[in-house]
Amino acid sequence: MISSYKFDEIAYNITAKRTPCESDMEHYIGLEHLETGNLYVSNYGSKVPIKGDKLIMKTGDILLGKRNAYLRRAAIAPHDGLFSAHGMILRPKIDVIDEDFFPFFIASDYFFDEIIRISVGGLSPTINWKDLKELRFNLPSLEEQKALANKLWAAYSLKESYKRLIKATDEMVKSQFIEIFGDKSTCKKDKLKNHIKEMFIGPFGSALKNDCFVEDSSKFCVVYEQKHAIDKDISVPFRYVNEQKYNELKRFTVIPGDIIVSCRGTVGEVFLIPEGAPMGIMHPSIMKIRLKDDYLPDFFFYATPML
Repeated sequence: MISSYKFDEIAYNITAKRTPCESDMEHYIGLEHLETGNLYVSNYGSKVPIKGDKLIMKTGDILLGKRNAYLRRAAIAPHDGLFSAHGMILRPKIDVIDEDFFPFFIASDYFFDEIIRISVGGLSPTINWKDLKELRFNLPSLEEQKALANKLWAAYSLKESYKRLIKATDEMVKSQFIEIFGDKSTCKKDKLKNHIKEMFIGPFGSALKNDCFVEDSSKFCVVYEQKHAIDKDISVPFRYVNEQKYNELKRFTVIPGDIIVSCRGTVGEVFLIPEGAPMGIMHPSIMKIRLKDDYLPDFFFYATPML
């Protein structure tokens, strides 16, 4: 059975704050610690003093990146502590939503598509609680949610195991690369700029606001975003712009063989656009590198960790 609820009937918005002290630095979580598509926080802490009041989180809370919501960042708080005031802390109302199902609901495209739609602001689109609480969502019964949660957690555990395998394989490839070509201290050095045809960051945020995106039915051109650089995957859902907007921003075209780099929050993630990928334009959150013909993109991609 499916029922419809306003979001404030599904979750609590935790707004309690306090001023940080020095001992909070070790366990502080900022938006930069949330990763697109990852429910777990693997990195946290601040090396510099934390300024301004921060949200008080409890273990198991859902941490939502309400700023730059298009990055689709939501994760489970791994411990008690403080969270960025540019985020939102959510707790499930367990008479409506199962607590094990809740993280997957918040991290779902269903949820993020809706909150991105209501985000406000040009450069760093943000979610306001007054708008979010009025959104309506359909939920299955609690019994169905519990059954779904069991399957989703099993699938997520499998996905995490696969990611660890990919990481181990990547490390092996890097070690083989060093074995073949030598480490950076023994390689012949050359200036990278001698091999770059184009390198620049995406358009100003004001040139690509939320209302610039169009529905799939009238799509013309995909937009490569930071989430594609982070996940290194073109199967991550795209947003689209029409032909007019593409013509305005065609200087920022991305094609197979280009390299995109994340430039906000999670900085420095590199992705080589594969053959067969659709033509697109850049989002303001990424940088594009297009190499000259004398430098293989694959070589650059695998050499990047050594730079």
